[in-house]
Amino acid sequence: MKFTCANLAEAALLALFCAGSAPQARAQAAPTQNAAAVHGTVIDARGLAPAAPAAKTESIHTTLVGGQEYRIIDFQLLASYPFDTPNEKLTNDTAIAQVEKQIPAAIKALDGQKVMVRGFMVPIKDVQGHATEFLIVRDQPSCCYSGMTTITEFVSVKVPNPGVESIMDQPITVQGKLHVRAVLESGYVLGIYRMDGEKLAKLTKPE
Repeated sequence: MKFTCANLAEAALLALFCAGSAPQARAQAAPTQNAAAVHGTVIDARGLAPAAPAAKTESIHTTLVGGQEYRIIDFQLLASYPFDTPNEKLTNDTAIAQVEKQIPAAIKALDGQKVMVRGFMVPIKDVQGHATEFLIVRDQPSCCYSGMTTITEFVSVKVPNPGVESIMDQPITVQGKLHVRAVLESGYVLGIYRMDGEKLAKLTKPE
């Protein structure tokens, strides 16, 4: 499932509130999405989602920050499996569970964990150069109307006021608590990854 770029930031922001709160040769672009334009295989309580493939994981390094352990992850891991987004509303918990079966166990194990994720920032709410809500995407945006990204290639992040510095011209690392589950708006799946962000981090050599 691919998303074009016109409205993904807006859709991801809606999902964030309503749900509870690469190589250089790759085509690079910010994700966008409109719930009504999502296409894919319809999955409901009567259907069966494809079995989750084994995530292409390597050893996940950790680091200590303020006495707390953070897992250092990237989109090579988060986007290491196919995810087919349904194009119709999910009307009950059974349907949601079927969709979430596509997420490998190794990825689900990150739900609720303290992590550091590296990627490019796409600000959603920015005041005087500080963002309180933004996306972390796999590849650097190059144009507002070109390029595509998949649902596993972005994380919706919300941080407390006064926010973090908006940095769009280079990759950043953000730390916080990761949530791994279907993010819904009006029954449509708008995302998989959401983070309660804390701050931007400076990575040192993994332990």
